[in-house]
Amino acid sequence: MIAPALARLLLRAALAVGAAFLLLAAFFAALPGQWYSLIHRQLGLGEFPDAPVAWYLARSASALYACHGLLVAGIALRPQRVPWMVDILGAGNMVFGASMIAIDISAGMPWWWTLGEGPGIAFFGAFLIMLNRLANEGRNAS
Repeated sequence: MIAPALARLLLRAALAVGAAFLLLAAFFAALPGQWYSLIHRQLGLGEFPDAPVAWYLARSASALYACHGLLVAGIALRPQRVPWMVDILGAGNMVFGASMIAIDISAGMPWWWTLGEGPGIAFFGAFLIMLNRLANEGRNAS
């Protein structure tokens, strides 16, 4: 079992790393269209559809991920002040990860994409909840 102090440090680090990855999405919200097309081809996904809804979804999803990253970064600053929010974030990631597995399968995404995305998000959520529990061990005892 890890000590609460170490769990608090690991929780802040996990949240900060998660926030950093999510904030990288801001770059993709403003990416030139040719780059989207190139990356899409390089990933073996064929040609990127040149349709307004495809551009809208790609850019707005990236912007939403970056916005989520700001929220996670805020929580990372002082997770001990909002342990309930860490639990909600963790549970949300677990549900979102499971949803992404279903979405990836129904969309026909490559196996490596499906295995890398959904399970990773779900695991991260479970990890946050576990660290949050360990970090707050003994705090609520009367």
